[in-house]
Amino acid sequence: MLYMTSAQNHRQPLSGNNIKFWIFFLTIWFSVSCQVAKPLSQNQDQVNKKEKQPSFENDVVISKNPIRAQPKDSMVQLFPRTMKKKYVISVFLPLYFDSLDREQNQKSALSVSRDFYKGMIIATDSLRDLGAMIDIHFFDSEDPWIYQTLLDTLRKNNTDLIIGPIFESHLKFMDSLSKTEHINYVSSLQNKEKCNKNEFYIQSIPSPTMEGLAAAGLIKKNLQSRRIFLINDKKTEKSPVSDAFIAQFKPGEITVINCKSKGVAALPNPFPYADSNVIFIPSKSESFVNQMVSKFRVDSQNISFIAPIQWQYFKSFEGDLWEKYHVYALSPYFIDYHNPAINIFIRKYRAKYNEEPSVWAFIGYDELTYYGKLLDKYGKYFQAQIDGTNTTMLHTDYRLRHSRYGCGWQNEYVNTLQFQNYQLNPVAH
Repeated sequence: MLYMTSAQNHRQPLSGNNIKFWIFFLTIWFSVSCQVAKPLSQNQDQVNKKEKQPSFENDVVISKNPIRAQPKDSMVQLFPRTMKKKYVISVFLPLYFDSLDREQNQKSALSVSRDFYKGMIIATDSLRDLGAMIDIHFFDSEDPWIYQTLLDTLRKNNTDLIIGPIFESHLKFMDSLSKTEHINYVSSLQNKEKCNKNEFYIQSIPSPTMEGLAAAGLIKKNLQSRRIFLINDKKTEKSPVSDAFIAQFKPGEITVINCKSKGVAALPNPFPYADSNVIFIPSKSESFVNQMVSKFRVDSQNISFIAPIQWQYFKSFEGDLWEKYHVYALSPYFIDYHNPAINIFIRKYRAKYNEEPSVWAFIGYDELTYYGKLLDKYGKYFQAQIDGTNTTMLHTDYRLRHSRYGCGWQNEYVNTLQFQNYQLNPVAH
């Protein structure tokens, strides 16, 4: 069974107006009716090291026999199989309870938080049906937390998994706290490229490096025998996405054009087209992209574009243009409304909230369902059992892979989509 804790200060639930979340999406890859919550139980978990066979006598058991055979020096030593009767998940969302004008000043963040929270509430039914014993506590990530207060809170709650903060927050020390306390810490909507040396860090969305690898993989599998161009603006030149893309090809196999601040003027004239061409433009700058696309539209060559999903939310988006070039898009999510599981979720969401779910609601649902199931099946340190496995959820697949450099875990799955018949369709990986 799944327990939901009650609000400590009994503030009124978040409710009210939604805004168009797509506008907010343009500023992040992705980047609640709830308050600081009390744990249902204050008992401190203890590890029974004397048991030869798994037992729940003291609530926690560390099994010496992992599910999978691993080398002696493997990560199983760092992530022992730790099973419990009940698991505790602490979720940190930007609620801005201390802000008097939060509905005006924090409208976008609150809209995302509400939908993320609502999706998580729907997920509790899935976990309850599994018989999962899980406590979920929600906290305001924008409270004036200090390190010791947060540490005491997590210890008091016996937290097994942290989800959030979902956006950039003044909670800068969550990563180091997770590392020192050996608590798995999930980043749901933020992606970090820089290694943080935290083995307990888990990133649910792919990094820019994975986006570059996905673009290269798409070309090698689906767009062979074409001349390949990579066109960068000032920001994407020497960026992880471009570097990862370039590294997948031999010298001479691709043409790299770094436009810096020159725009179309930096393109060679005449442009060295072949009979069939593929152009990857990783830029998320609407003005830069418009210049490039306008140039290639005039030339009317046989071109396939590969783009980040943000292009679809440009104000200048043209469905006819995307249809003409059958643009390929790389995205951290894809909601397939033909999927029966999606429609089951939508019906539940409508029945509970009398509104349509946003992408944030789908993500909130998937985050709690996915990690809750892992806790229930594999225990507190579930990652040792799932390295590289693929799990299909509503908004994406989860394919967590362990970093070779001690940088934690990352979802490597990038949704590759193609615009045909005026809609995005998944491309087989």
